[in-house]
Amino acid sequence: MSPRWRSATEILFTPERVALLRRAFQAAVTDPGFIAEAERQRVQMEPVTAERVHAILDAAYAMPADVVKAANEALDITGTSDN
Repeated sequence: MSPRWRSATEILFTPERVALLRRAFQAAVTDPGFIAEAERQRVQMEPVTAERVHAILDAAYAMPADVVKAANEALDITGTSDN
């Protein structure tokens, strides 16, 4: 039986590690000292939860191909514009 090779993301981002990183991020962005320092430096923060990021990405990836193509062309992120 051949060994099963795992990708770097499978190794680095195990479910346990992802959960730990999410908790750490949430703790950091709600920490009063962190918030006070951000305000002192005039850094505007609007942190969102991982669940909200997933919802946004799921909606983006569910877009029909023609909508994605039109958005790419409108934003000129395809790199094909002569402008």
